[in-house]
Amino acid sequence: MSKKSEKEASKQDAINALRGLIKPGDTVYTIVRSCSRTNMSMRIDVYIVNSDCEIAWITPNVATACGYSRKPGAEGMLVHGGGMDMCFSVVYELGRTLFPDGGPLDKSSPARQSQEARAGKDRETDGGYLLRKRDL
Repeated sequence: MSKKSEKEASKQDAINALRGLIKPGDTVYTIVRSCSRTNMSMRIDVYIVNSDCEIAWITPNVATACGYSRKPGAEGMLVHGGGMDMCFSVVYELGRTLFPDGGPLDKSSPARQSQEARAGKDRETDGGYLLRKRDL
């Protein structure tokens, strides 16, 4: 197996594992563990509360599925960028990765509901908006 196909298989395994844990409308929790002096990169950890009401650390799978780098033993995954909410960026990218074709319209999100409803749609076309984000 080539290195490229091995990496793609690992990515698909991570996506499948996350799809088993996360459904549209679920809340994803993020923690900024550290930030560079220039604020252009940070280390972010990602968690969910699973069906057994237990906190689950999903950072390794999110990093693999979304293409973020992560050093074993280091806290969080390395996210580059600045000038915006990078935790939102991570959750948005996770939603687009897990639900590339979108999903059912989130009735509890008035902003997205009104945009899609005005267009006469009953589905969310952008999978990035199917997940909710909370910072810890």
